Amino acid sequence: DILGFLARHAPLAPWQKGILEIIREESLYYVPQAATKILNEGWATYWHTRLLLPLLSPEEALEFAELQAGLLAPHGFNPYRLGYLLLKEVEERWDKGRFGPEYEALPLGERLTYERPTGLGLKQLFQVRTVHTDLSFLDSFLTPEFALRQRLLNPEDLPRFAEAKKALLFRLTNGGYPIVELVDANYGNRGELLLEHAYEGVELDLKKTQAVLENLYRLWGRPVHLKTVVGEKETLLSAGS
Repeated sequence: DILGFLARHAPLAPWQKGILEIIREESLYYVPQAATKILNEGWATYWHTRLLLPLLSPEEALEFAELQAGLLAPHGFNPYRLGYLLLKEVEERWDKGRFGPEYEALPLGERLTYERPTGLGLKQLFQVRTVHTDLSFLDSFLTPEFALRQRLLNPEDLPRFAEAKKALLFRLTNGGYPIVELVDANYGNRGELLLEHAYEGVELDLKKTQAVLENLYRLWGRPVHLKTVVGEKETLLSAGS
């Protein structure tokens, strides 16, 4: 909690510390929303579609379909599309009994056509919405079958599915932001700050990182350092020294 540490211990006026606390509290408020963005957008789209379509005239339904096509367009990373389609997938799987040890033991080809109707789809959707974040939602329900059906990958790319899924989950970890910890508030016995980046194979944006370090230096009043990895080598970035 670097911002909280600065609000408590940086040599700032009370009103300046108050501003830091406001920024920190606002950021913490939005953490749950950031952790469930895909679920939130998918859930809203699912119910918007389910409740509205039966009420529309044919002309209105056509207009709705055009708007929906734009919302769910497969461009880049679309949380509306991924969330909606994966929730529909969960509903269909649990309606058709495509879950449990018997189903999981089947070869991929047989899983695509397996059917043992249970009608549990809607119940499972509410269970998913109650307990999952985006990270656990995708980890639990993003399967090779779903990727093939939605043409997220070609059959010949199936061996790369686990690698691609791991990369997506990593992108969602910590809201997509790098994990940085304060490890020493008296680095070198000089009252300087030492931060450490939890490097997981993805390097920091050096321009943005240096700007953040400069801002931290302004708040702390003494040099600030960050351990990270650049070009596969451990590197110490600094501001104010």
